[in-house]
Amino acid sequence: MDNIRKRKKTLLIVSILLSIGLPAGVLCIIFGATKSIVFLLVAGIILTVAGFYVMPIMWVKFGEARTYELLCMTVTRDGLRKIKDIAAQMGISEERAAALIKTSLFNRYLEGFMFSEDGTALIEIEAPENPDATIYIKCQSCGASATVKKSDPRCPYCGSVNMKN
Repeated sequence: MDNIRKRKKTLLIVSILLSIGLPAGVLCIIFGATKSIVFLLVAGIILTVAGFYVMPIMWVKFGEARTYELLCMTVTRDGLRKIKDIAAQMGISEERAAALIKTSLFNRYLEGFMFSEDGTALIEIEAPENPDATIYIKCQSCGASATVKKSDPRCPYCGSVNMKN
């Protein structure tokens, strides 16, 4: 869900900058043309064109990102897993909910889930354990404290495997 939050934040910043750029570009065109400042005129044209054409697209993308974030919160925070329940919660059709979920899974906005075999619900996927992960242990034999690999929890001092975290 962090991916969609970062994307939403980026889209918001770009949308706001382009919204400011449109009127600023018009002012730059006016001052650049009246004062014969070519750089200001060109910058004004670029800001105006970008603001006029790109700004609405960015605001629409921001709205879509907000929808994906709501979907992720519905699944992770509210705990809804059935497409039917998710669609009802969000006030959209089941087909739209399924399409949003597919996109969220593909773009990694919603991680740790997959569709059930019949495609009517989400199933939580358990992440495989990382054998290279390290753990902090206290040896029951010699009392030493150490950080060891989870796959090999032997005491580096006495070699005992009788450890506890």
